[in-house]
Amino acid sequence: MPPVFNDLFKSVKDLLTKNYCGDTHKVEIKTKDQITFNPTFTRAQDGTVASNWTVEGECQPCDYATLKGKYGINTKGMLNIKLNVDEQSGNKLEANADLMPGEDLKKDAYSLKAERKARDYTATSQLNYEKTKLVLGLSGVYAHQAMRFGAQATVNDLAATQTMKSALGVAYDVSKDTSVVGLLENMTKLKLGFITKSSGYTLGGEYLLNNVNDFKAACFTLGMETKLQDGQVLKAKLDSKGVLSASIQHKLTPVMKWTSSFETDGAAKSKFGTHLMYES
Repeated sequence: MPPVFNDLFKSVKDLLTKNYCGDTHKVEIKTKDQITFNPTFTRAQDGTVASNWTVEGECQPCDYATLKGKYGINTKGMLNIKLNVDEQSGNKLEANADLMPGEDLKKDAYSLKAERKARDYTATSQLNYEKTKLVLGLSGVYAHQAMRFGAQATVNDLAATQTMKSALGVAYDVSKDTSVVGLLENMTKLKLGFITKSSGYTLGGEYLLNNVNDFKAACFTLGMETKLQDGQVLKAKLDSKGVLSASIQHKLTPVMKWTSSFETDGAAKSKFGTHLMYES
């Protein structure tokens, strides 16, 4: 079963972005049961603190569907309500609302997404209402042997169809441990990536060209990940602009993880961030 279009590049993206904290310090608490309470606190480098609180629950109203609800509020006063209906046959329906209580109703946003997964294809449609605009998105991925072909089209305003965006993607599994992927957005932005696993290491890279007519603006990033003998997860990456980043994740207890990361460009700019996760 192929992934949805937005996940074609996921393995490369996770390798190069996950566990890198930037310049924020984050505490996150999750509990696994029928009701999940998840407070998150983030402290930025300038000293400002932001918080986000969510409560999640789920129920199974019938044998073929699961209903999930999520209620959240952050320091900006935004409420998020999400309902998912997942059918065992591969169909999924998701409704989402981002509300700003006490503010102009024009600041509220709503979305409705339908997803269909089968053995050799996935199809997704999404309708968003935001800032008085209707945004329509359609995407699909078809799998044939070791190849996956995908396409995506987005109309940013149904009242002005000239604001359409498009993307094409292809992924190929060279072997069970190595794959390559490419994305072309709006016929101008090109992303190429690869990921491979060997001898306990995961290696990957990304070539990013924001404008195919300007090859001088391209950026290439190489990254690696490995798990040490004591269980720590070590990551590092280096891009063609000279920015070096590294992170390490410690499993303090069976339910608690501590991640710290550092980034430097070799000059005056550097970033240090942490993330403490409690998950039971």
